Amino acid sequence: MKTVFPEYDNCGVNVVSSIVQYFGMEPRHQSHPYVDRLLQGKCYRNIVLFLFDGMGMEVMRNNLPEDSFLRQHIVHELSAVYPSTTTAATTAIETEYMPGEHGWIGWTLYFKELDKRVDIFLNRDAETKEVAADYDVVGRYLPIEPVFDRINRSGKARAACISAYVEPPYKTLPEIAQAIRLGCEEPGQHYFYGYWGDPDHQLHESGVDSPAAKKVLNELDEWFRAFCSALPEDTLVMATADHGQLNIEFLYVTDHPKLCEALLRPTSVEPRTTAFYVKPEYMQVFPALFHEAFPEGFQLMTSREFLDSGILGPGQMNPRIPELVGDYVAIATDRFCIDYTRTDKKMVGAHAGMTVAEMRVPLIVAKA
Repeated sequence: MKTVFPEYDNCGVNVVSSIVQYFGMEPRHQSHPYVDRLLQGKCYRNIVLFLFDGMGMEVMRNNLPEDSFLRQHIVHELSAVYPSTTTAATTAIETEYMPGEHGWIGWTLYFKELDKRVDIFLNRDAETKEVAADYDVVGRYLPIEPVFDRINRSGKARAACISAYVEPPYKTLPEIAQAIRLGCEEPGQHYFYGYWGDPDHQLHESGVDSPAAKKVLNELDEWFRAFCSALPEDTLVMATADHGQLNIEFLYVTDHPKLCEALLRPTSVEPRTTAFYVKPEYMQVFPALFHEAFPEGFQLMTSREFLDSGILGPGQMNPRIPELVGDYVAIATDRFCIDYTRTDKKMVGAHAGMTVAEMRVPLIVAKA
């Protein structure tokens, strides 16, 4: 499969930097040239950026007709950040920090203070599935500031995230649409970021080319058309995705006793960007053990090589990153995922690797 390195001058963070700049603030990163041209000399009172989780370019091409509303309004191809996964990418777009800066690089991260691997969005112990601590673990050890707070503090505009994961939650697409529409009708300037968890949920369950995936994408297309038409004329509406997906096949560390013996603890981060914590006496022979177990489909790097590559983006690296990536990192370059042990997991589609299907996402300008 073809792989691509993330483009950190052509990703969702750059789009947000253009929006921040439009509201008269200093962006944290390079703004996006296309969005800068779109905003130059305009007087939009409202800017809406909507994110459809998992709606990569290949997912769209496979499931939507060319004359669909979403595909007709694609103006540019963006790169996902790396890892190409929701925790890393939505956090980047919601904070204007690159993954190496914010540190939320994968679904499951190891925290030495607890000696636990934590599913960070759920605050759950990855092994026991119980609550990891009586506090928000990732919020304590990897604190972040949403860009919405920064914009609101500036007094230059009102900004808000509208999704099922904020307080109060907006649990349906009609609720999200109404909240954004009513907000845009209020006096003053606004930035609204809307998030929806499909098609990602459906793609995980049924794969990227299933009838169910096609149905979900076409329903989202019709909803978004109606959503845009209901917003005031002085509103710019853009849409994008955090990553794409592809159909996958799981491989398991515990199927390989010699590899398993070399590890201090189970793997972390993601099944397609896998961090290995290696016992000191196995450090030199680990690559041979890994390639014997998994001879194809991965690029194995030392943690130093991984961090020095710039794969987590520009900016000042979060000091916790080195401990989060362990001693070796395996990057998926084909259809395979690495899980530590066999479970009843029946995931069909996945992401977080470096294939084109995962790394290329749309920039859609639906109303300008």
